[in-house]
Amino acid sequence: MTKKVSLKKGKNLPLVSVIIPAHNAGKFITETIESILRQTYKNLELMIVNDGSTDNTADVIKQFLKKDKRVCWISYQMNRGESAAANLGFFVAKGDYIARMDADDIAHPERIAKQIDFLEKNPDYIVVGTQAHIIDGEGEIIGEKVFPTTHDEIYQSYGVLHPMLHPSIMVRRSLLPRRNKLWAEKLEPNDDYYTLFELLHRGKFANLPEKLMYYRMHEHNKSLQRIKRKFLNSIRIRFRAVKEFGYPLTVVMVVKMLAQAAIVLTLPEFVTAGAYLWLRGMKPFDKAFPVVARWKTQLSGVLSPKNLARYTGLTMVASLRALVSQK
Repeated sequence: MTKKVSLKKGKNLPLVSVIIPAHNAGKFITETIESILRQTYKNLELMIVNDGSTDNTADVIKQFLKKDKRVCWISYQMNRGESAAANLGFFVAKGDYIARMDADDIAHPERIAKQIDFLEKNPDYIVVGTQAHIIDGEGEIIGEKVFPTTHDEIYQSYGVLHPMLHPSIMVRRSLLPRRNKLWAEKLEPNDDYYTLFELLHRGKFANLPEKLMYYRMHEHNKSLQRIKRKFLNSIRIRFRAVKEFGYPLTVVMVVKMLAQAAIVLTLPEFVTAGAYLWLRGMKPFDKAFPVVARWKTQLSGVLSPKNLARYTGLTMVASLRALVSQK
């Protein structure tokens, strides 16, 4: 359990750089920025990277530049991608600790303080994340994201899933392998998974038990897009982790990956997306995402006896082929 935050007010508090890549985030970024500026931990800089937005994102950021000197920004016209934008923010950031944040999420007021408190008390830890509420486009809580808390649990989980909420993490800069770049950019759309696999072998990981993030899910959320591609990429990353970082991929992990592949690779994406929502405790579906109402109609056809027999017959063969091709 996390102890009560006991950092003393005054000088010598470590600087935290909060990095927010933003692309066409005008609808939600005001809430995101305000949640960081309202943190109880005040010694921070907020580095926002406007990644080629074509909406009003830049105008919103400019308003905060006038209000709070802790807000900094970088802006350019070409959309380079989330990891490239985050790396640019990291390159100019000055903090002893680096905190990530997505441009549509909301941070609990004590998020930064509790993560700093943990890392200051545990110098052998390189990354700390948090649990999270899941909110919809209107900010209503519709579910939760719950992750393992101890290093051993997180380490053992990495071979079969991503046991950290990327926009909740804080990283200790002094233990990073590189000074000018943090996030991998070659394994999109799972760059963060590979990056954290690398850091897993540079220090210990933890997730605080408290829900200190409000993670927003909506129709355009990237978690529900390109599910098959992300899954195959995650398999590729796991095998790279074995080769490059010596991660011990066990027989049990391989069996679990086969089971995952049986579902992800043979069922339509709208079915696997719906399963994802259900597993994350999001309810009611229709209220969480209008698109789910359309999924229900499609689902009635997909789950017919004829189609169920077809999917069951294809699962293991397709799974084995997909996994072998990723090696």
